[in-house]
Amino acid sequence: MARWITVLALAALVVLLAAGCRSRTSAAGFELPEGNPEAGRVAFTELGCTGCHEVRGARDLPAPSQVPPIVLGGAVVTPPTNGELTTGILNPSAHYMVGYPKDTIMKDGKSRMPDLTERITARQLADMVAFLQKHYEQIPAARPVM
Repeated sequence: MARWITVLALAALVVLLAAGCRSRTSAAGFELPEGNPEAGRVAFTELGCTGCHEVRGARDLPAPSQVPPIVLGGAVVTPPTNGELTTGILNPSAHYMVGYPKDTIMKDGKSRMPDLTERITARQLADMVAFLQKHYEQIPAARPVM
């Protein structure tokens, strides 16, 4: 019995140590400056994001021309982090959008979203993330029926 407790304690220690480790590509320590949601709405439109994306709850955005549009925002159990939104904007091929026909969002194994890294400023990025975060609502997870 004592041996099992020792094994379990060592396993727990390994898990805790691994959780504390981070790689150079980790999002740990990442923090955007505070953004302006209204300026983010403007940047979202000016950078052409509205051609493919619909933002739930956002008013005064042009309707997307892509069918079906890729919907952002709305009620979700786990809202995206600022790091996830930043990655989605700057490196969209790092994510695969579940629930959309692959040919609508992927081309040659990469996201069809244009590369914004040469066109977006750090201020626009922070503002767009603030705009998008404003449109996500966290809801409780459904409880399993017993």
